[in-house]
Amino acid sequence: RILPKTQLTTSAFPHRYRKAAEQGDAGAQLRLSLAYSEGRGTVKDEEEAFRWIKKAAEQGNADAEGILGAMYYAGSGTAENPSEAARWFRQAAMHGNSNGTVLESLGNMYASGEGVEKDAEEAVKWWRMAAEQGNAVAQLRLGAALAGGNGTERDDGEALKWFRKAAEQDSPDAAEVLGLMYAAGMGTPKNLPEALKWWRKAAGKGHAGSQYQLGMAYEEGLGTAQDYREALEWFRKAADQGDAGAQNGLGRMYYYGKGVSPDMDAAEKWWRKAAEQGNSDAMTGLGDMYYYTYSTGQWVMGEEAERCAREAFKWYKKAADLGNPYGEERLGDLYSSGWGAPENKAYAGELYRKALEQYRAAAGEGDARAQYLLGRMYHWGYGVSTDYPEAAKWYRMAAEQGNGDAELAIANMYEQGKGVGKNYAEARRWYSRAAEHDDSNGIYARDHLKDLP
Repeated sequence: RILPKTQLTTSAFPHRYRKAAEQGDAGAQLRLSLAYSEGRGTVKDEEEAFRWIKKAAEQGNADAEGILGAMYYAGSGTAENPSEAARWFRQAAMHGNSNGTVLESLGNMYASGEGVEKDAEEAVKWWRMAAEQGNAVAQLRLGAALAGGNGTERDDGEALKWFRKAAEQDSPDAAEVLGLMYAAGMGTPKNLPEALKWWRKAAGKGHAGSQYQLGMAYEEGLGTAQDYREALEWFRKAADQGDAGAQNGLGRMYYYGKGVSPDMDAAEKWWRKAAEQGNSDAMTGLGDMYYYTYSTGQWVMGEEAERCAREAFKWYKKAADLGNPYGEERLGDLYSSGWGAPENKAYAGELYRKALEQYRAAAGEGDARAQYLLGRMYHWGYGVSTDYPEAAKWYRMAAEQGNGDAELAIANMYEQGKGVGKNYAEARRWYSRAAEHDDSNGIYARDHLKDLP
């Protein structure tokens, strides 16, 4: 809702303003409109509110022009008309209306092309004006434009500044993005504790995105001690609000038994919820359940095995079609083996190469999961020649970041002497690291340590 910059009381009965309004007093027309709009001292009547605000606006009253633009935009008391809304918003701004919502709304319209020709630079201009007036939404949008180089040159430091201003006004969306910038070191040195501070602030107020980020931080031990139970709690809070990332996280926690006993039914439930929202990682999770026939907890044969193959293919393909590299890799496995898909090794190779390209890019930026998956490609020769030393290199990089799968993999390489010299002491060290995790990897590592020479 766009209100005048000055506080205009409407507590008195509208007949106090009517005579002056009918005589052409723009201020009285504005007050009378507000009385009808809010139902103060009279029956609420949006059409009457529109009629009187239009009269005031046509006399050049900047506050009235801003409200008229909002009424055209929302279709309040008149038909929706984005073009008229934009025209009156511009008029209001030209006549000195510095209401941040007016300026921000005009920026939004240029960004979307609603009622005006789409113009990213013009959108940034109006957002900046609104942001400088303290409008938190405009500060958030300006920060996003600067971070993405959309309508302006990219400037991470300037983006950080505006995200912080919005976050300090309790914008939870801004707090989440500000945390992400600190976590990634964008526009500022990397600072995980600072990222956690902003996520906690927004998460404590029920912001699902920040709750999800906290869940990820606790799951991976980023900026805080790894705590699967705490991760589970934050994922659940966000998942209950419909956050697809958190729903995927819950599915993963139940599947691998992180902070909770493994529960395939719960894993499938949450992965399906996330997949229905287009989360490609959840799709690969469902594919894995069927690929490994883990949903039943045992290997299956006959018609059930064929059904599992079809389901695995369906979910991997959905993920691959969305560009998910793990989905591409697993779909390549099916085409390579002819299980669940017609055997087509040439196409499998193409899928492997697509996955490799994405893994390399993410691994080079320090993504631990991508480093582990890239190592696995070299380990088993998926799309490349088998290369144990290269596999060990990537496994070690991921393991050093605390990736449990990679810790087991590099431990196994040392135990068997693949790509590295056989070294039981190193194998024991990495198995011991994996054993610290409260999940299926930890259980396996603890059991295996008993048998290690």
